[in-house]
Amino acid sequence: MITNLRRIEWALAILVTLALISLHLVFVTHAGGLWRDEANTIGVSTLPTFREFLHWLDFDSFPILWLLIIRAWHAVGLGSDTALRFLGCAVGILLITGLWANARAFRFTFPFFSLVLLGFNSSVIRWGDSIRAYGFGMCMVVLCFASTWLVVQQPTRRHALLAAVVAVLSTQTLYYNSLLLFAISMGGIAVCLRHRWWQRVWLLLGIGAIAALFMLGYIPVFKHSGNWNALFRHEGLGARWYWNKFSQTLSPAGGIAVWIWLGSFLAVFALGVGSLLPKTRVRMTGEQRDVALFSSVALLIGAVAYYLFLYRLRYITEAWYYLAFMAFAAAATDASLSVMVNRPAVRVIRLTFVVTLLVMTLRPVFRDTRIRMTNVDLIASELGKQVDKDDFVLVGLWHDGVSFNRYYRGPAPWGTLPPIEDHRFHRPDLVVPYMTEINQEIALNSLYNQLGQTLKSGHRIWLVGSLVFLRAGERPLILAPAPSSPVGWGLGPYERSWSTQAGYFLELHGTHAEQVPAVTPQRVSEYENLPLVVVSGWNGS
Repeated sequence: MITNLRRIEWALAILVTLALISLHLVFVTHAGGLWRDEANTIGVSTLPTFREFLHWLDFDSFPILWLLIIRAWHAVGLGSDTALRFLGCAVGILLITGLWANARAFRFTFPFFSLVLLGFNSSVIRWGDSIRAYGFGMCMVVLCFASTWLVVQQPTRRHALLAAVVAVLSTQTLYYNSLLLFAISMGGIAVCLRHRWWQRVWLLLGIGAIAALFMLGYIPVFKHSGNWNALFRHEGLGARWYWNKFSQTLSPAGGIAVWIWLGSFLAVFALGVGSLLPKTRVRMTGEQRDVALFSSVALLIGAVAYYLFLYRLRYITEAWYYLAFMAFAAAATDASLSVMVNRPAVRVIRLTFVVTLLVMTLRPVFRDTRIRMTNVDLIASELGKQVDKDDFVLVGLWHDGVSFNRYYRGPAPWGTLPPIEDHRFHRPDLVVPYMTEINQEIALNSLYNQLGQTLKSGHRIWLVGSLVFLRAGERPLILAPAPSSPVGWGLGPYERSWSTQAGYFLELHGTHAEQVPAVTPQRVSEYENLPLVVVSGWNGS
């Protein structure tokens, strides 16, 4: 019976792994062009000189490693959308490999929890396989968890070197991986303190210190970004906000997955407490107790540190902010729960759970991976066929100009709202002067002049993205200059103000507006699915 059960487990594990790889391939063949955040990473990574690359590093969200990978990928002639998408797919498959490597490090065979609950999650596939650092950062934090455990159990020179290299790579991929490395190290130190392995404690502290030393080079980056990052901070965010976003990421399609994650976390903490109880009360081997203690301490400290980091950051978080923590938590949960799977009955229950969850999640995940990340590349292509050189293209908001800049090659000039001059990557520093303009009613006059001249001459304005159009009798929203207005440095209210002003101008002076039909029947990501409207005619009243 045990032999047959083992064969069934292997068959299911292989089936799950192949299904996951298939989902990553589905995504890469449907994702299409790069959306604005991905285009931003490409814009920073591929600057002409390495000196420029270092100078503008703070205008992307990551340390240097992933950007260097993109730079090298581009340098060997693989800068097309297709080649970049397959790089993202390779990272997704690397994460699956990392989950298996974590299982090997802890000497359990099947990483079912992480493969099913982490792998069959459309947020993990969409954002982990995007041309951003999140997927690679997830891989590194899983390997960091596994390699630290190897040092705790067998502090050989090879294991110590491996853990140090992985720790540096991990923290050089995502900034908040530093917090997770700290948590992992504390989990290892807790085990070492229980056994009085003092040399191993110093070894773990040394590995952490090496990674921290490499992070010192980012102090100038943090200082420079302080000139504009207040634009993205929101004082009203709290625990409820972060929990809602986190739960949406755990189960983007809704359902029972959130409760399974929570139940698993509680099980990890219970096993950690159980590992401290006398052997007469809890039946665990010495190594199982160490695994339970390591995982529970790491997960507890990691959860607290991650929350405090996000609370301190005070950004509007999206699914991708939570991916690294999810990968870390999945690795810890897999390791901890492995101490329970030592009887055939428990293994049968696990198989039943995996099959049930697989049936529940496969269809919605398959649907969500067949999604385009943007339609801007298609809009840019369509505009290239239709616009005249004397038309004008207005991209609704400045941040959408990054992806538009990557794809648009039409003859008509174009600009954004507000009309900043650099669209190679996100330049919030160029938005600040428009926010601090003393007379907000004239801040966009140069743009209005261009719009007016285009319409007066009988040509068209192509609007990429949405403006806020007012009802009859309403007037545009005008704010005081930042930071004197009630919203302080809040960027969102100023973007809405500029949008109402531009919308009012086009409503007042344009005589005809028509929405161009969607350029693709495929479902497009909610983060960059822009409408296309053409405005013509001139009303001089």
